Amino acid sequence: MPSNRPDVAPEVKRQEIRSAARTVFFNDGFDKASVARIAREAGVTPNTLYWYFDSKDALFAAVVEELMGLFFLGLKSRDPAEPLEDTLRWVVQGMQAARPLIVTLHEKAKTSAPIAALHERFHAELAELLEGMLSERAMDPARIPAFIHIASFVVEGLLMHELPTAARDAVIRELAAF
Repeated sequence: MPSNRPDVAPEVKRQEIRSAARTVFFNDGFDKASVARIAREAGVTPNTLYWYFDSKDALFAAVVEELMGLFFLGLKSRDPAEPLEDTLRWVVQGMQAARPLIVTLHEKAKTSAPIAALHERFHAELAELLEGMLSERAMDPARIPAFIHIASFVVEGLLMHELPTAARDAVIRELAAF
């Protein structure tokens, strides 16, 4: 039976709820993931969940934001001397692991303000990070903005439309050659 566990620090409880929600969102998908199921998985009551997150959308955004942080940390740790193709392959593979959440993010960004804001922030942070990485790799500064847009469209396309590995790798290779 869920308990309020008043001895647990608020940030610890928020993390427990986010972790439970991540599991439920991955296993059941956003639409089938009920607040009651997430609360049960976290060992709290649905009312307790709402003390920490305003809505299911806000909880979803918090889960995706946490994963974004890990993604950006990993991307920042890539060797700047690494071939661009390898970095792009790492990006696509990392995002494919979170594909169910990314698909939902794109769908819900059309109707949910917190999710739309998160989606915009992701693209802004990614663009800033890529600009620095591409500058370090001596890409012509005039080409960088277009490359960032093209890379975003290609990566999102690869996530939304699954291809066999060889075809996906060929697309990544062509993108890196741009």
